[in-house]
Amino acid sequence: MSVEEKIKEVAQIKGVTLKNLAIKIEMTETGFYAMIRNKSMKVETLQKISKVLGIDPAVLLNQAPLSDTDLAPRSAEFYSGSNIRVLPIVVDKEEIERITFVPIKAAAGYLTRFQDLEYIQQLPSFNLPNLKDGTYRAFEVEGDSMKPTIHAGDIVICRYVENWFHIMDNRIYLVAGVEGIGIVVKRVINRLKKDNKVILCSENDFYPNFELPAEEIYEVWEVKVKVSTNLEPPLYLDNRLRRLEENINNVVGMVSKVLVTEKG
Repeated sequence: MSVEEKIKEVAQIKGVTLKNLAIKIEMTETGFYAMIRNKSMKVETLQKISKVLGIDPAVLLNQAPLSDTDLAPRSAEFYSGSNIRVLPIVVDKEEIERITFVPIKAAAGYLTRFQDLEYIQQLPSFNLPNLKDGTYRAFEVEGDSMKPTIHAGDIVICRYVENWFHIMDNRIYLVAGVEGIGIVVKRVINRLKKDNKVILCSENDFYPNFELPAEEIYEVWEVKVKVSTNLEPPLYLDNRLRRLEENINNVVGMVSKVLVTEKG
């Protein structure tokens, strides 16, 4: 079942006409019907429709038929992974699961099609040794909010988190979420049980921490490996260079004083 078919079905169940739905998301009726017919929906449009219909965007992206659970608000079962979530994977000829790579240029498409097997199969994939016990995905990092730990252009290899209640405070996770969030890598503080939200923390002081309601999260991945061409100099080397510079400045100062004394 396509996204457009899901929208029609949910709208009918919720008693919302497509005309009224178009008005509420600030589209013309003609433009809305053309979008449905041509299957050319943007991420932000999908999110607006989900909000109007009061349904999880992931439900609309899921190709499986609607269930009563899909139409209900998210529950503890959803966060714990007890309810089935669609997680497409790629395997090789030996049925060994491969690591799918999501480059920056594919991030927008990933947010709308992360449950679409055909799309996931089109992305690059590879194998790495010693990564076991889970499904892994690699993402190219955009932005410098996690410097100095993770830089723009780094690749993080992450393990899928099925049970969000198991998110560990202050560990680094990749979170895929709604418009305005997108795909971000942050240290996470888990407040799902208490406040139905997580707190996303940057390591670069220029970027403030912010709260993210659980209903705005699509997927959570724990960062396990970093691939980077940004090799930071060791801290002890920085300290040695700083002390050497101070010593040189002190020597220059002492020599200058001696020269001044001799001239006097």
